[in-house]
Amino acid sequence: MLEQQETILVQFFQHAHHRAEGFLMEFQEELEQGKVEGALLERAAESIRQHMYVEEELLFPLVETQLAEPIADLRDDHGRVTDLIAAVQALGGAGAAVPRLQQETTRLMNFLAAHSAKEDMGVYPDIVAFLGPARTQAVLRESDGVEPPAGWVCLRRRAPA
Repeated sequence: MLEQQETILVQFFQHAHHRAEGFLMEFQEELEQGKVEGALLERAAESIRQHMYVEEELLFPLVETQLAEPIADLRDDHGRVTDLIAAVQALGGAGAAVPRLQQETTRLMNFLAAHSAKEDMGVYPDIVAFLGPARTQAVLRESDGVEPPAGWVCLRRRAPA
């Protein structure tokens, strides 16, 4: 049963990874045609933000004591992803040359791929092991369709209180 729950959790979060990656790939394809489609970039950013929100607000607090180091590492990655997205959005908004946008979008996509692999192959199975099948299922139900509040930012990029 635990293996099935692990698979379900990984698939749930992989879907979010693939959705964001898909928007970024479409954005890259448009760049190859010389077009800057800000709406695609915004959809990718919102998808990533929603994914980080679910992890940081719903999932990580449940296991951060048991998995302190890996959770801290993923939160650091979230900060870096936030920075990379902001850089691409700023370049797009400033009318940067397409090759520069392509370079920064590729940097973002490569970082996201490495981050997703860390989660999918490393941390998620450990999270499921700590939560157990019933709590994993409850977290999945709670996570489905949840949206971050307006102005939400990842922990590593919040202003000090």
